[in-house]
Amino acid sequence: MKKLQILCISALLLLAFGDNYRVKADQILGSDGKNGVNGKDGKNGENRDGITIFLSNDPVNLDLTGQKGYPGEDGTIGESAVCPAKLSSSQENMQGANGGSGGNGGNGGNGGNGGAVTLYTTNPALLKRVFINSAGGVGGNGGNGGSGGSGCNCPEPFVSLQSCQGSPGDSGYSCSTKQYRCISGRSGVNGSKGVSGSSGLPGTLTVINSNQPLVEDQTNASVTFKQLKENGYTLSKNVWEIKNGARSILAPNSTVQDQYRYLTSRSEYSFLMVWNTTRPFERFADQVVTLKLKDNPNPTIDYKIPDGVWIDAKAQKQNKRTDLIVYNALLKEEAIQLEIVKLVGKEANLQLVVVDNANVSDLVNTQWEAIIKTSRSDPRFRATEDYITRYQGPVPSRLIDNKGNLFTLNLGQLQLNSKELRNGVGILIKLKVKRSMGNYMAQQNLKYENLLQDGR
Repeated sequence: MKKLQILCISALLLLAFGDNYRVKADQILGSDGKNGVNGKDGKNGENRDGITIFLSNDPVNLDLTGQKGYPGEDGTIGESAVCPAKLSSSQENMQGANGGSGGNGGNGGNGGNGGAVTLYTTNPALLKRVFINSAGGVGGNGGNGGSGGSGCNCPEPFVSLQSCQGSPGDSGYSCSTKQYRCISGRSGVNGSKGVSGSSGLPGTLTVINSNQPLVEDQTNASVTFKQLKENGYTLSKNVWEIKNGARSILAPNSTVQDQYRYLTSRSEYSFLMVWNTTRPFERFADQVVTLKLKDNPNPTIDYKIPDGVWIDAKAQKQNKRTDLIVYNALLKEEAIQLEIVKLVGKEANLQLVVVDNANVSDLVNTQWEAIIKTSRSDPRFRATEDYITRYQGPVPSRLIDNKGNLFTLNLGQLQLNSKELRNGVGILIKLKVKRSMGNYMAQQNLKYENLLQDGR
């Protein structure tokens, strides 16, 4: 019966403590061990430098393997719990201190990539005399995890303590025995092993069908009018093909990536400017044209003229060249150099004379809009605020006389009450002039303010 009671008490204590026995224990025996330190990750192996070779009849043996990855460091062991030298009698449930967990091993470093190889030859048979080992470096091993430390063990799973009441021989004398549970501490968990690094990639192969050093692509350029007119300019681009089977064209057992680049040709296209106009070229010589080579599907050159330059031109394409034939050219600033010269006449004979200081009116189209206002005040001496609008709208071409660089606008013939345009009234004229050549357009605003007096 007593043995059954002990087993029941033991079962109840185990249920009471369970996985969280540490929390419910009355006394901890010793102190927990510290956890181990995780190992550092290994460094990655270095990538191998590439190499360029102009092939001859001599065999070639290349070792361009990537560097191995460095191994990860081992995790340190967990410390064992510090345990008391002797278990003292105590009227408490007890639990031993736990050991520290071991540190995790560091991950291995990745292997470096193999070196890239560029081979120049016009004889494909020479490639069979080239052995290349451009394998990627092996990844480093992961570090080992550290062992967990030991916990404090109980010498006995139960401690029995007797307590008595009264004195021996007395009628009320009695004794009883109490049992207290002692649970050993747990050992620390072993650290996990680090992950091994990945192997590096094999090197790449490039084959160039030439005995001359490769000329870099030049698909864009900014070139002056002068250079385009005197020498033209050539843009170029290397044409590559991606092929499979790199190892099959090299010496047996070579190690490179299977896909390789092969230079099939070099695409070149020229651009020339033909100055077929009487406009002075020196005025445009330093202007810069932007060129861009386009090769889909056939090579051609797109060009962009500076914003400040107007040209009337045609691009003629033949073979691998574009000739830009310029029939007329104008600087934008030349189109907007109009100036009011004078206002003459009055009423129906009122005329405004405008001069084109750049003398390019034979090259451009000109459109006029006018706002005409009159006032009883004299605008020459102070700002006038009582202007009345007499006309606002376009000036028809039939009312404009153009002789060379002079324009005479017959404003008195517009649809307005010309009697208001008499001597002694203040007048304000605003002109909006649009000048265009082809798809180019610029606008200039002019203003005239004075007193109408004797036609001046």
